[in-house]
Amino acid sequence: MKKLSLLIILFFTAAISHAQTATIDSTDVKFKKVLDDGQMVFTMPPGFGATPIVKNRQMHYEFAIKSIDKPYEIRYSIAPMTIKALADMYARDKSKEELTAKTLSMTVALNVGGGGWDPTMGFGPFPPQSVKSEFGADWGGTWFINVKNNSFGTEYKYCGMTTLHKSGVADAYIMYLCNSKEDLITLMKENMKIDGLFYALKFKQ
Repeated sequence: MKKLSLLIILFFTAAISHAQTATIDSTDVKFKKVLDDGQMVFTMPPGFGATPIVKNRQMHYEFAIKSIDKPYEIRYSIAPMTIKALADMYARDKSKEELTAKTLSMTVALNVGGGGWDPTMGFGPFPPQSVKSEFGADWGGTWFINVKNNSFGTEYKYCGMTTLHKSGVADAYIMYLCNSKEDLITLMKENMKIDGLFYALKFKQ
């Protein structure tokens, strides 16, 4: 059992604009581009398949997959440092890089949740050594988010969002969407059972 998988399960148990109209084929091309720019690799988990991107104003994402037989959807958003505005934001003060990553992560979490602070939201940081060895990242953590009635969440009510940051390379956001807290906890537990699900997206080592 990998350390972060266990931490995620414990965290969720305790815690309980950019529109796109591309086809899945063209989405694959765009996703490959941001993977290359962000120096990341993605492996399709067993039991999942690509699903169309939902047009929304809350959170841009490049790729999504859906469980074949369970009420789970996972959305992936990658922001490579080839985006000048993002690179400039981090370059303003290198000594506060982790704080910048945390601030951006919170902003994304708020957008996913519906745009405002919710006291039920929670965050669990990853141990630095674990996030480095298991994801190739310099910083990361996971949010628990109650999804309000917004265009991002569509029919989903809960989101577990993993954030990954690698210095000078990219930020990545992995959004696990479910309809209940119980489904979300089950999905996290299955990260250990389904080879590659929790680690489907990571930085190149």
